[in-house]
Amino acid sequence: MNQSKAIFAIIVQQKWKKRPHSWLIAILATVAFSLTASANVFDPFTQAHGRYVWGDYILAGNSVMRCITSADPDARDVNNNGNTTEALGPLLGWIHYAACLADSQQTTNPAAFDPVPNDQRWMVFNNTDTTTSGIFNSSEATFSIPPGADITFARLYWSGNRAEAVNDGTVNPTTQVPLLQANGQQGTAASPWYSCNAASATFDWTTYGSASTLTNGAIVSRRQVAARRLDGQLNQMRIRVNGSAYQTVTADEGPYFGVQNFGGVYYASQADVTSYMQQQLDANEVAGVPTQLAVTGANIASGQGFNCHGGWNLAVVYEYPARNATYAPDLRYVEIFDGMAEAVSSTTGPGDPGNPDEVNLAMSQFTSASGVVEPRFGLVAYEGDQGLVNDQMQFEFGEPMQTNVVEPKTGRTDNYFSSTIGDYSNFSTGFDPQLTRNPSWANNDGVDSKVDGLSPSILTNSGANLNVRIFTSGDRFVVQVVTFSAVVASISGTVYEDNNNNGQQNAGEAGISNVTLTLTGTDSSGAPVNMTTTTDANGDYTFVNVPPSNGAGYTITETHPAGYVDGQDAPGTVGGSTVGASQEPDKIVSIVFDPTVGSGFDYDFGEIVSAQLSGTVCINVNDDGLCDANEPPIEGVTITLDDGDSNTPPLVTATDDTGYYEFIDLLPGNYTVTETQPAGYNSVNDADGGTDNVIAATVQAGDNIVDQDFYRGTAARQPKRFCVR
Repeated sequence: MNQSKAIFAIIVQQKWKKRPHSWLIAILATVAFSLTASANVFDPFTQAHGRYVWGDYILAGNSVMRCITSADPDARDVNNNGNTTEALGPLLGWIHYAACLADSQQTTNPAAFDPVPNDQRWMVFNNTDTTTSGIFNSSEATFSIPPGADITFARLYWSGNRAEAVNDGTVNPTTQVPLLQANGQQGTAASPWYSCNAASATFDWTTYGSASTLTNGAIVSRRQVAARRLDGQLNQMRIRVNGSAYQTVTADEGPYFGVQNFGGVYYASQADVTSYMQQQLDANEVAGVPTQLAVTGANIASGQGFNCHGGWNLAVVYEYPARNATYAPDLRYVEIFDGMAEAVSSTTGPGDPGNPDEVNLAMSQFTSASGVVEPRFGLVAYEGDQGLVNDQMQFEFGEPMQTNVVEPKTGRTDNYFSSTIGDYSNFSTGFDPQLTRNPSWANNDGVDSKVDGLSPSILTNSGANLNVRIFTSGDRFVVQVVTFSAVVASISGTVYEDNNNNGQQNAGEAGISNVTLTLTGTDSSGAPVNMTTTTDANGDYTFVNVPPSNGAGYTITETHPAGYVDGQDAPGTVGGSTVGASQEPDKIVSIVFDPTVGSGFDYDFGEIVSAQLSGTVCINVNDDGLCDANEPPIEGVTITLDDGDSNTPPLVTATDDTGYYEFIDLLPGNYTVTETQPAGYNSVNDADGGTDNVIAATVQAGDNIVDQDFYRGTAARQPKRFCVR
């Protein structure tokens, strides 16, 4: 990089107070942008979302621009003849209808200017909603949310061109500026040329086989009338879902404006729509099946004409409160950054490759991961031309493992910003949101909204930083959103009330919150591992960023919760196979963990709500079957509790000086309470009417068996009272 160029360092700030732990996944934590003098940050990138979720994110959006057709009317009366229904194209000197449409359908660009960049295609508003009053441009994007999931984050982004071009010194003054000035505009901020591309003012570039030289100043005037931004507010757009009434969305950030040059002024706005999208999900949800949400984005303020763009995007995070084996089988860390950075390659005339410009992103606190963790990288950008090559995205720029990211639509590494919309992730696991669009062009007229997988080698070799370089030579584009998600190397499970003691969490058996669990052992490098976590409100726990273990495996130890009796503990699975063994009390051992095989699930600890049984032995003077307050207790009587289900060995206690005894922390079961006849006393009558000195008791989880009296009538000597209460 030329040392004379100014360097701007913009550090991504945290919007969330709680930062995650050091990561074993490809996550964007703190991003530093190093920018040349012509690249600018107008809204510093901040972390809009950064959490572990049982779910993932979705990017969905579309362009509101399209090529002009022969059917488009002169709605603005550009020639001032009072006729707003005549064809617009001939009044603008435009004849390349079929060729422009063909370029919108192109999926590859074998060479520069083939297909033609947006700079030289006359763009007008697209409108998929032709029936709602007040809608002047619109497009649709449809995606699905898996059944039972919630939308916990949704942010709406939009961008356009103010169509206010100026003479910034890079337009050729001998062929372009004079004609515009003669038309009354000076090409200054106070008197701009109403165009998204003033460089095409005096002639159309040789784009479709021959140049169309414009000697008619009236055509220039008409083009400025047609291009001028007359509709919409830059800080507002409209949105609806599944044909519902439109919601006007006002930006809570923006509009932010880029540089003003011969290509006009790009702007970017954004707003939180989480509550709105969750409401729409609730209104359209059908139990048991994915919910399809058809979103219409409308009224994006922008100019029309050469180089004009306008589009919108939704970034949505869906999640479950706990693991869903079908739709959210792995815990992911999802991180979304947003802002506005503009890369501008200055040019001096048509066909000039221009001065290169680059944006360098150094991702600190990036920690490499072992094995396949299914990373996904997403980007939202505007005005990247499919027809202009040498737009690149590179990981680990300048390092031995430097990787040029392949553009998922074109398959090229030299044209990453190419008006591509789509999710190219491999949904071998998890949930495919089934993205569709209307219109669904291959070349989306200046809108990039794409998600793709990353090579696992990026994660396993990148160490503590991941450097990303965005480069252009001959183009200009705005980056607004950067997204990452990746599977977390984790081991998880549940602590729950196993009241029937069958080793499984059945319906009605609640999770136990605030239980501490500890994972200990040695990782594959020989380093000791000691991690602690606690269960949430549902009794679920997760150890995140767990390194591979050595051959002996890890041990998970539960700190036994008060008020419970130890139940059955169960080893879970890694990669679908049972790994580990239970070891009483409260341990699961020998968990040989390898993230390349998969995360660990269902390492569960069953607990039983403790029960108790108590009673009193006394001299029942009045022989009424009750131990009254004035009747003397008998101290030192031996009481034995036998478990008739043979779950535990016999328990033995003795009455205290008040004649009281108790048995606590009992498992559910059928018990017998046996009194060893105290010397000097006659046998008693017991309340169950059965065998002398023996009481039968059935204990359920959580029982506190009291006030169940056992007695007999008085005998020849002093009667005694034996009761359970």
